[in-house]
Amino acid sequence: MENLLLQFNQLSTQEKPENLEEIVKQILEEARSNSDSLSFFVDNGILVGIENIIKNHSQELILMILDLLGELGKDEENRSKISASPVFDLLFSLLEKDDQEVWRLSLRVFGNLCFDHDENRKKILEKNQLEKFLDIFKKAPETNIGLLRNCVGFILNFSNENEQIQAEIGKKGGIGLITALLKLKEEKELLFFVLRTLSVLVDNEDNIPFIAEGNTATDLLNLITTKKKDIQQMALEIFTHICVNDQTRRVVVEQNLIVPLLEFSQQKLSEEIQIMAYRSLSYLSLEDKGIEIMLANSALDIVKGLIFSENETLLLYGAMWMGNLARSEETIFKLMEKDILKKLMELIKHENIRIQHLAGGVIRNLAYCEKNRISFKNYPEIFPLLANLLESERPEIQNYGVTTLNFLTTIQENCALIIQKDCIDSLMKLAKTEKVPRNYYLAARAISNLVLSTESEEILCNFIEKDISYVISLLTKSKFGEVQLDGIKIFEHLGKQKKTREFLFEKPFDTKGFITLLNYNDLEMISKLCSVMKTFLDLENAKKFLVQTIDKLRELTEKNSENVEFVGLLNELIDILKDYEQYKIVEEKKEEKDDEQENDHDIKIPNENLNENQNENENENLKEKENENLKENENENENSNQNENENSNQNENLKEN
Repeated sequence: MENLLLQFNQLSTQEKPENLEEIVKQILEEARSNSDSLSFFVDNGILVGIENIIKNHSQELILMILDLLGELGKDEENRSKISASPVFDLLFSLLEKDDQEVWRLSLRVFGNLCFDHDENRKKILEKNQLEKFLDIFKKAPETNIGLLRNCVGFILNFSNENEQIQAEIGKKGGIGLITALLKLKEEKELLFFVLRTLSVLVDNEDNIPFIAEGNTATDLLNLITTKKKDIQQMALEIFTHICVNDQTRRVVVEQNLIVPLLEFSQQKLSEEIQIMAYRSLSYLSLEDKGIEIMLANSALDIVKGLIFSENETLLLYGAMWMGNLARSEETIFKLMEKDILKKLMELIKHENIRIQHLAGGVIRNLAYCEKNRISFKNYPEIFPLLANLLESERPEIQNYGVTTLNFLTTIQENCALIIQKDCIDSLMKLAKTEKVPRNYYLAARAISNLVLSTESEEILCNFIEKDISYVISLLTKSKFGEVQLDGIKIFEHLGKQKKTREFLFEKPFDTKGFITLLNYNDLEMISKLCSVMKTFLDLENAKKFLVQTIDKLRELTEKNSENVEFVGLLNELIDILKDYEQYKIVEEKKEEKDDEQENDHDIKIPNENLNENQNENENENLKEKENENLKENENENENSNQNENENSNQNENLKEN
């Protein structure tokens, strides 16, 4: 090797050297057959001779040198040495030649220099050479498979595990150049490089819309049906990313790919392929049109089978898929089968938090349908299971339990069972937890339904014992009339029986909600509250607590002096309460401030998607990174400006998080 290298460097300096081509061939043969020679040649000065040849010699020699550099770049230590030498800049100059063979060999060199080498990737990016590489890619004809393969291979090595470069390739149109090659199905080696490269680029979520452009989804599905396992798996992985992404899954629906995907999923597949197929289908069920197509093609039978699977991941996607199909009333009735609900009751106790989350979502969507709610009375053991969800530390798990209970408490028979099954403590505890407004408001509204469902003095006194005045206060200080009215209705209902009306004021009574409501400019709601307050003013204890409202009542009489009937009602209360002002609490201003802060948390419960991940973060929000996406995550306060009432009227999409 020493002799070869010596001859090479000497001849490279000559203007018309003899035998140089033969020496290069021998060095190239040595490099290909002996990996130890790669570092030897570079460490002993071959780059000097290479520089001379690129600068001064023929095209034929330059092509041989590019081939040699491609081999030398396979050695990890050589990559840094080559990029630090003048040869690196000379390589960029060769890209300016209008020669496809020079391009092909140069791209191989750059691809090898970038392999697992962030510093070389950074140098190329800093030299603003990406556009040049993509320009060569655009010019490469479909007939030059070698050039196309090296274009794709360069992008693969250049972008692997580097989100910045992946994003740049997407922004500069590189992804479309790659996806256009999916149609060259007969070129198996090229196709393999294309799919590997797309598998890398799809890791950057911002690139998924670029990948989904045109007929990529259709081309991928055609490849998924191939018998070549590695091609099938890579194509399905990329296809699944398109299905999972909120911006792109509609493309799959619009290109009529659900039916062939359903058919594919029923073939004899490896477990890994089967999981990816069902994951894609479960996400496609987030689209209304997707649900329509699935229901017309027997998807419900597939889903029912999945939730009985012993494979935890299949079970997870089955639950997600079922929950989304349960947004259709047509489906809901078909799902209210004994075995299905019984299985779901098992799953909400599952040790996998994501499965528990999704099973809770399915039950919630089943309970959304009013006609189904009465059927829950046939499964009394489900009520304590739902109450157990309220004890979870995960707000999204709590939400499925409390939302379902809120639905079910609209049915008298269910209320009796919920009370009988000792679910009140869990609801009360959640109502007093101020972390997640939508959850504690729903708990309070469920309690309201339970109170209004019974005339039993014993049960009502039990509610009072558990601090029902807090719930009344929580509801009446809401900014929303329907929620305020729930609080007033509880107050009124407890005043109908002698024992409960007296017992209500034997314990400390929270009037903060009343004071807050009196601050709102809703005279109709204020009149309703004052009319109910008036019915309690024959009780000494009631007057001692309700006197806290007297200053607000006086303010209202001054502001609304022209409204004779309204002012008359207020004055009746003031005349009775004024003799009890010694019982007023001094810290009224502090209370008002607290009320304002609490009302800042009133929220609207949105109609949400149940993603595979709403999760462990489901957050475990069930957006994956499968743990990531069962959408495994939820920021419970992000909707803090929305009405806490709205969730009770809508069913949800299920995502894996």
